[in-house]
Amino acid sequence: MASRMMKGIDDFFYVLGIALALIIVFTAVSMVWPYAPGPGTPGGESNITVAELSVGTVGFSENEPRSSSLGTFTVGETQSESLKRIPQLEISAGMFGSQSEKLNVEIPSYYMDSLRDIMVTFRVYDTNEYGNLYVKWNGKDFHAMKTPRGDVEVKIDANYVEASNTLEVYCDGPGLAFWAATVYTLRDFRVDLEYGPSKVIAFTLDQAETEAFSRGELKFIGYGNSNLRVRVNGYKVWDQMPDGVETVVFNYTGAPLKLGSNILSIDAPTGQVTLNNAMLNIYVLTNQVTRTRNFDITDSQYTMLDGQGYTGVLRFRVEDTTRQGELRAELNGNVIGSVSPRNGWNAMTFSASEANEGSNTLEFSGTGYWTISDAEVILSK
Repeated sequence: MASRMMKGIDDFFYVLGIALALIIVFTAVSMVWPYAPGPGTPGGESNITVAELSVGTVGFSENEPRSSSLGTFTVGETQSESLKRIPQLEISAGMFGSQSEKLNVEIPSYYMDSLRDIMVTFRVYDTNEYGNLYVKWNGKDFHAMKTPRGDVEVKIDANYVEASNTLEVYCDGPGLAFWAATVYTLRDFRVDLEYGPSKVIAFTLDQAETEAFSRGELKFIGYGNSNLRVRVNGYKVWDQMPDGVETVVFNYTGAPLKLGSNILSIDAPTGQVTLNNAMLNIYVLTNQVTRTRNFDITDSQYTMLDGQGYTGVLRFRVEDTTRQGELRAELNGNVIGSVSPRNGWNAMTFSASEANEGSNTLEFSGTGYWTISDAEVILSK
């Protein structure tokens, strides 16, 4: 009896010893085994956000329109259109160097006739206020002063606006404090165009879409005190008082469309009309859905990409996969990735040779079908 008890105790300590040995081995391995970030996680030491985008559905799906959300707006009052949006700018000046921004701002021709002004807005997130902060438009200073933390709004009158414009943001040095540097950190830097009172919406058709165009729909919930007139390329396709949910349909018969830009204009000649949750749907006789998004890379960000060791990273989040296939992303016509993405965050990289200083065009297409909610462009080092 005693020998059996001793044997049981010996077996227990034998198993316990093996368990302790395995714990020690796994602990040692976990301490030395390197962690590799997943395909959707940049592993750089420093990440700079260039743009944040929404995408939508991508791929092949029958009877799927190309949809653009127009939001809620009121015709018969001033309209606003975003021309530039940059998450953060670093502006500095000192004895040992300076950093400024010079942006090219193009005004589409269809806005020029009803242009009212340009609004440059930003938030001074951090500064030492050693020198003046300048906002210059086409060589003329519209803001030149020491600028404390807070929101800033700079108005550019229409008289100073041309089809192509130069916007410069820079600051003075610190003056007698020569050993220091003037520093301004600007966030949510925006350039918005104000026009009106009609709402102008441009939509493009490529060669395949022009040939296969079926119809367009403007859908909204509308109320107001005036008839609402809708024109496509100058042709009137709707003129009546809206009363709740409305759908304005147009096709080649009522409004000839063309390759490239087409203009949808909406006005209320005798008052104001609010369009809630407006949506523009373009139907073509094909089942391929592509998404094109535009963003800007500043000259300082491009310098980081071109010679300072930064890599461009496109991250995107797949919310749902209806059908697997190859998802293709092109930046300015250059293929930067063709992958079978997983649900969740995915990533592709690009270099300075595939990017542009200034305006960039990103296009998603593919042989599967995915819902992509969010995307962001970052510089990683």
